[in-house]
Amino acid sequence: HLLALRALFESPCADHGITTPRSLCHAPDYAVSSDPERILLRGATPMTPSQPVDLDFVIPAYFHPGTTPRLWRRLSASAPMTRLVIVNVHNGPGEALDETYQSAVHTLRVNQVRTAGYIDTHYGQRPIPDVVADVAAWVRWYSLDAIFLDQVSSDISDLDYYAECTMAVRTAGARFVALNPGTH
Repeated sequence: HLLALRALFESPCADHGITTPRSLCHAPDYAVSSDPERILLRGATPMTPSQPVDLDFVIPAYFHPGTTPRLWRRLSASAPMTRLVIVNVHNGPGEALDETYQSAVHTLRVNQVRTAGYIDTHYGQRPIPDVVADVAAWVRWYSLDAIFLDQVSSDISDLDYYAECTMAVRTAGARFVALNPGTH
Protein backbone atom coordinates (compact mmCIF):
# COMPACT_ATOMS: atom_id res chain seq x y z
CA HIS A 1 0.00 0.00 0.00
CA LEU A 2 1.15 3.51 -0.70
CA LEU A 3 1.60 5.61 2.41
CA ALA A 4 1.01 9.32 2.66
CA LEU A 5 4.39 10.20 4.12
CA ARG A 6 4.69 13.87 3.26
CA ALA A 7 3.91 14.94 6.84
CA LEU A 8 7.00 13.11 8.06
CA PHE A 9 9.33 15.17 5.91
CA GLU A 10 7.94 18.70 6.10
CA SER A 11 9.74 19.97 9.18
CA PRO A 12 12.91 19.40 11.17
CA CYS A 13 13.02 17.39 14.34
CA ALA A 14 12.31 19.86 17.12
CA ASP A 15 13.43 17.36 19.77
CA HIS A 16 17.01 17.43 18.52
CA GLY A 17 17.22 20.90 16.95
CA ILE A 18 18.42 19.49 13.62
CA THR A 19 16.90 19.06 10.19
CA THR A 20 16.46 15.31 10.48
CA PRO A 21 13.13 14.04 9.14
CA ARG A 22 10.64 13.64 11.95
CA SER A 23 10.32 9.93 11.14
CA LEU A 24 13.73 9.43 12.75
CA CYS A 25 12.57 11.05 15.97
CA HIS A 26 8.90 10.14 16.36
CA ALA A 27 6.91 7.00 15.71
CA PRO A 28 4.29 7.71 13.05
CA ASP A 29 0.74 8.14 14.23
CA TYR A 30 -1.44 6.19 11.81
CA ALA A 31 -5.03 7.15 11.15
CA VAL A 32 -7.71 4.53 10.81
CA SER A 33 -9.36 4.64 7.40
CA SER A 34 -12.58 3.08 6.22
CA ASP A 35 -10.85 2.52 2.86
CA PRO A 36 -8.58 -0.56 3.24
CA GLU A 37 -6.44 0.67 0.34
CA ARG A 38 -5.40 3.87 2.17
CA ILE A 39 -3.14 4.19 5.15
CA LEU A 40 -2.64 7.76 6.22
CA LEU A 41 -0.57 9.40 8.85
CA ARG A 42 -2.74 11.40 11.22
CA GLY A 43 -3.00 14.92 9.87
CA ALA A 44 -1.41 14.04 6.51
CA THR A 45 -3.09 14.63 3.20
CA PRO A 46 -2.98 11.99 0.46
CA MET A 47 -0.14 12.51 -2.01
CA THR A 48 -0.80 12.72 -5.71
CA PRO A 49 1.78 12.28 -8.47
CA SER A 50 1.51 16.01 -9.31
CA GLN A 51 2.72 17.09 -5.86
CA PRO A 52 6.47 17.65 -5.47
CA VAL A 53 8.08 15.02 -3.26
CA ASP A 54 11.55 14.48 -1.88
CA LEU A 55 11.37 10.71 -1.62
CA ASP A 56 11.01 7.64 -3.79
CA PHE A 57 9.15 4.45 -3.01
CA VAL A 58 10.24 0.85 -3.36
CA ILE A 59 6.96 -1.05 -3.34
CA PRO A 60 6.58 -4.80 -2.87
CA ALA A 61 3.51 -5.50 -5.00
CA TYR A 62 2.75 -8.90 -3.51
CA PHE A 63 -0.93 -8.76 -4.36
CA HIS A 64 -2.64 -10.10 -7.48
CA PRO A 65 -3.68 -7.54 -10.11
CA GLY A 66 -6.84 -9.53 -10.83
CA THR A 67 -8.13 -9.13 -7.29
CA THR A 68 -6.78 -5.61 -6.64
CA PRO A 69 -6.80 -3.78 -9.99
CA ARG A 70 -7.30 -0.42 -8.26
CA LEU A 71 -4.00 -0.81 -6.40
CA TRP A 72 -2.19 -1.65 -9.64
CA ARG A 73 -3.65 1.46 -11.29
CA ARG A 74 -2.34 3.47 -8.32
CA LEU A 75 1.09 1.92 -8.80
CA SER A 76 1.10 3.09 -12.42
CA ALA A 77 -0.09 6.55 -11.42
CA SER A 78 2.67 6.81 -8.82
CA ALA A 79 5.44 6.55 -11.43
CA PRO A 80 7.05 9.91 -10.55
CA MET A 81 7.42 8.81 -6.91
CA THR A 82 8.33 5.17 -7.48
CA ARG A 83 11.89 3.94 -7.73
CA LEU A 84 10.99 0.25 -7.97
CA VAL A 85 7.99 -2.07 -7.88
CA ILE A 86 8.74 -5.66 -6.91
CA VAL A 87 6.42 -8.19 -8.57
CA ASN A 88 5.88 -11.63 -7.06
CA VAL A 89 3.55 -13.91 -9.02
CA HIS A 90 4.00 -16.97 -6.80
CA ASN A 91 7.27 -16.99 -4.85
CA GLY A 92 8.90 -15.91 -8.10
CA PRO A 93 7.56 -15.93 -11.66
CA GLY A 94 5.30 -18.93 -11.00
CA GLU A 95 5.06 -22.16 -12.94
CA ALA A 96 3.47 -20.59 -16.03
CA LEU A 97 2.72 -17.20 -17.53
CA ASP A 98 -0.04 -15.31 -15.72
CA GLU A 99 -1.63 -13.06 -18.33
CA THR A 100 -3.15 -10.77 -15.70
CA TYR A 101 0.29 -10.11 -14.24
CA GLN A 102 1.74 -9.76 -17.74
CA SER A 103 -0.75 -7.00 -18.53
CA ALA A 104 -0.19 -5.24 -15.19
CA VAL A 105 3.60 -5.37 -15.56
CA HIS A 106 3.34 -4.07 -19.12
CA THR A 107 1.27 -1.11 -17.88
CA LEU A 108 3.86 -0.31 -15.22
CA ARG A 109 6.68 -0.42 -17.76
CA VAL A 110 4.76 1.77 -20.24
CA ASN A 111 4.41 4.30 -17.41
CA GLN A 112 8.19 4.09 -16.88
CA VAL A 113 8.01 2.35 -13.52
CA ARG A 114 11.07 0.15 -13.00
CA THR A 115 9.69 -3.28 -12.21
CA ALA A 116 11.69 -6.15 -10.70
CA GLY A 117 10.84 -9.82 -10.51
CA TYR A 118 10.99 -11.46 -7.08
CA ILE A 119 13.30 -14.44 -6.55
CA ASP A 120 13.87 -16.20 -3.22
CA THR A 121 17.47 -17.40 -2.69
CA HIS A 122 16.74 -19.32 0.54
CA TYR A 123 19.70 -17.67 2.32
CA GLY A 124 22.23 -18.97 -0.20
CA GLN A 125 20.88 -22.51 -0.23
CA ARG A 126 19.01 -22.35 -3.53
CA PRO A 127 20.96 -23.75 -6.50
CA ILE A 128 22.09 -20.97 -8.84
CA PRO A 129 20.67 -22.77 -11.93
CA ASP A 130 17.22 -22.60 -10.27
CA VAL A 131 17.66 -18.86 -9.67
CA VAL A 132 18.72 -18.41 -13.32
CA ALA A 133 15.66 -20.39 -14.47
CA ASP A 134 13.45 -17.92 -12.60
CA VAL A 135 15.29 -15.00 -14.22
CA ALA A 136 14.71 -16.55 -17.64
CA ALA A 137 11.00 -16.89 -16.87
CA TRP A 138 10.75 -13.24 -15.72
CA VAL A 139 12.51 -12.12 -18.91
CA ARG A 140 10.54 -14.39 -21.25
CA TRP A 141 7.05 -14.02 -19.76
CA TYR A 142 7.11 -10.47 -18.39
CA SER A 143 9.93 -8.72 -20.30
CA LEU A 144 11.60 -7.73 -17.04
CA ASP A 145 15.25 -6.70 -16.90
CA ALA A 146 15.37 -6.12 -13.13
CA ILE A 147 15.51 -8.79 -10.43
CA PHE A 148 14.95 -8.58 -6.68
CA LEU A 149 16.82 -11.37 -4.86
CA ASP A 150 15.19 -11.93 -1.48
CA GLN A 151 16.21 -13.87 1.62
CA VAL A 152 19.85 -13.07 1.00
CA SER A 153 22.18 -14.47 3.61
CA SER A 154 24.02 -11.99 5.80
CA ASP A 155 26.80 -14.51 6.45
CA ILE A 156 30.17 -13.51 4.96
CA SER A 157 30.75 -17.16 4.01
CA ASP A 158 27.94 -16.82 1.42
CA LEU A 159 29.55 -13.86 -0.34
CA ASP A 160 30.99 -16.01 -3.15
CA TYR A 161 27.57 -17.59 -3.73
CA TYR A 162 25.98 -14.14 -4.16
CA ALA A 163 28.79 -12.86 -6.38
CA GLU A 164 28.33 -15.90 -8.64
CA CYS A 165 24.55 -15.64 -8.42
CA THR A 166 24.57 -11.94 -9.37
CA MET A 167 26.83 -12.59 -12.37
CA ALA A 168 24.60 -15.46 -13.50
CA VAL A 169 21.47 -13.31 -13.06
CA ARG A 170 23.03 -10.52 -15.16
CA THR A 171 24.13 -13.01 -17.82
CA ALA A 172 20.55 -14.32 -17.96
CA GLY A 173 19.24 -10.85 -18.87
CA ALA A 174 18.91 -8.73 -15.72
CA ARG A 175 20.41 -5.26 -16.09
CA PHE A 176 19.45 -4.30 -12.51
CA VAL A 177 19.82 -6.60 -9.50
CA ALA A 178 18.77 -5.76 -5.93
CA LEU A 179 19.69 -8.01 -3.02
CA ASN A 180 17.58 -7.99 0.14
CA PRO A 181 18.96 -9.67 3.23
CA GLY A 182 16.34 -11.62 5.07
CA THR A 183 18.18 -10.96 8.33
CA HIS A 184 20.16 -8.07 9.77
